[in-house]
Amino acid sequence: MFSSNSHILRSHKANIADLQKDLDQINKSLFDSTAHTAILLVNEHEELLQSNNYFHQIFDDVMKKSDKISTLPITNTYGACANESWFEFLTLEDERMLPKVEMCVNNVFLYFTIISTVIGTKDDESDSKSFILSLSQTSQMW
Repeated sequence: MFSSNSHILRSHKANIADLQKDLDQINKSLFDSTAHTAILLVNEHEELLQSNNYFHQIFDDVMKKSDKISTLPITNTYGACANESWFEFLTLEDERMLPKVEMCVNNVFLYFTIISTVIGTKDDESDSKSFILSLSQTSQMW
């Protein structure tokens, strides 16, 4: 049996840490490479935890006011739900979709399809959920 300070155990811990670092970099690269789709990781409290570069390109000015995803300037959900309750609508079930959402960003109307997927609880002590939201930009005319 190895002691907690053995050379072999320290070596394996270092290897595992290096592998985790490499996996994190691969995941970040994949997360950032999506084109014309904003990918977000949010918690049930509407807090933005992580997002890709495409999201930042469009919404950085909007998100400077708050880290709450509810600050997105949604002006129309086309009857799917009330404009101000779009996040609650998307997170009522494990998977949900808003097929057409209008937002006004810098006096320009942008249109997105938003899909929400629950990815589970944060830890065993809490029932808090996290969600992946994808905002795929659609044409400006439907």
